[in-house]
Amino acid sequence: MRFRLGRCVSAAFPLIRHRSFHHVPRLADVPTIYENSLQKTLEEHRALNRSRLIRKVYVQSDSDQSDGPYYSAEKPVDSDLSQSPKSQGQPWRTEEQPPTVLHGYGPVTKRRTTKDKPRPKGLMQTLSPPVDWKATADKPRQYPWLDGLNPPTPFSDGLAQLSAEVEALEKYLTPSAQEREVADRIASDVTDLLSSDKLDQSIHIARTGFTMSHSALDLMVSFVDQDKSTGSNREPYEGYVNKKRRQKELLELARRALRQSSTYELLLNKRQRKLMVLHKPTGLLLRIICAPDKPATLEYLRDFHAEYPTLSSLYMVIRLILEVRGLFASTQNSMDNTELQLLIAAFLKMNHGRFRRDALRGESLLAFLYTFGMQVDLTTTGVAVDPPGFFTAESVASACTMYDPGDIPAFLRGQSSLIKTKTNAMKWGNEHVGLKLLIQDPENYMRHAPGTCSRTIELQPVFLEAYLRLKFALDSWVPRHVRPFNSILNSALRANFHDFEGRRAAILGSSGKI
Repeated sequence: MRFRLGRCVSAAFPLIRHRSFHHVPRLADVPTIYENSLQKTLEEHRALNRSRLIRKVYVQSDSDQSDGPYYSAEKPVDSDLSQSPKSQGQPWRTEEQPPTVLHGYGPVTKRRTTKDKPRPKGLMQTLSPPVDWKATADKPRQYPWLDGLNPPTPFSDGLAQLSAEVEALEKYLTPSAQEREVADRIASDVTDLLSSDKLDQSIHIARTGFTMSHSALDLMVSFVDQDKSTGSNREPYEGYVNKKRRQKELLELARRALRQSSTYELLLNKRQRKLMVLHKPTGLLLRIICAPDKPATLEYLRDFHAEYPTLSSLYMVIRLILEVRGLFASTQNSMDNTELQLLIAAFLKMNHGRFRRDALRGESLLAFLYTFGMQVDLTTTGVAVDPPGFFTAESVASACTMYDPGDIPAFLRGQSSLIKTKTNAMKWGNEHVGLKLLIQDPENYMRHAPGTCSRTIELQPVFLEAYLRLKFALDSWVPRHVRPFNSILNSALRANFHDFEGRRAAILGSSGKI
């Protein structure tokens, strides 16, 4: 009976084993216990606890160059940390919190996070510094596009003037025929160098880009995907590995071929599989990528440009607004040309036929800045290009309930997957993915469109500021001849074009030497 009762008790209440701490070494210092004084005993315990809790601080002198650990009780001085969020124009943050103080121990140094680290420069900025557009006391604002305004009479209203200024800015920033001739010669020279190397006959080199006088020239080395052309039954992962290996081999061959000429300076990014090339005499940058097929995004953009002629004008002025604020191609996580063009294309498709024809560019620009400055939060909202629209986790879930699970359209399934990835990344603290600009690839609904912009939290204040400045200039507009002091577009740009003119002069000055 005793045996059975013991088994029942042990089954109902399983034995709880005590955790073993045999691996923890015994403390060397045992606090003294004063039997007749509780106060002394507590003070002894507190003193011993403080000695174990506080770490030593080693102050490193100028002459000390040791490689050992260095700890400082002072807040580290950093160019990024020294600027308060308020001074950087970030309305989503409150004022700087005071340092945490523990009773009796002084201030605690704030741990540095990934936000505090300086953003890595992009490949283009590693080879050549970006154009400095900022207007200062020594470099005042300039209005070179006003020279291209043709109408001698005043405009009918402010939107018509803004539209004409946007069109004039496009003409000013577009490379001239002589600049395009120089770019063609450089591209031909690079193509000849690549072709002279031992590249097989399946290689085809196509050029894109150079939409503005300071933008990069893109060369794409396309090759035949042997697995696809022969109908190979390889596993998907094996085919992917073979394709990436082929891309790596071609980029290495291109690098070796271009190293034969002292005219070019090279930088190979193995992770992104890009080869950046700087043409030293002109300062023109070339991007060389390898792919089995021409990216379908390029075909979509060509179709969008043909369908919406204003896309090019809007692209140039919005890009310039972002460049002045350091948000376009200035770092690896800034917006690039493909992302911006797709964003504008989606906006134009959503607003097809809504703008005045006599002020198409001006009204489109104002509406774009209003949409992404006040209405749409790009940190939580995705953008679909085809079919055009915005989507969030709530809107996608609501739209999916209108279909049977097996009948959900492909674009909705893709949006659901993309927005879920974005939401989960934010939950787990992966802000690089969670804050990434989400544009659904029009070719493959399950993928992001090409791009690396994760500074979406900074885009909305920039667009909002530009919109408010333009709106104020339009509200105070009076009919008169356009002069620098009454330029509407300048209120949003506020740029200096001296550095840009220097880049253009370098290209034109070397036209007879190539």
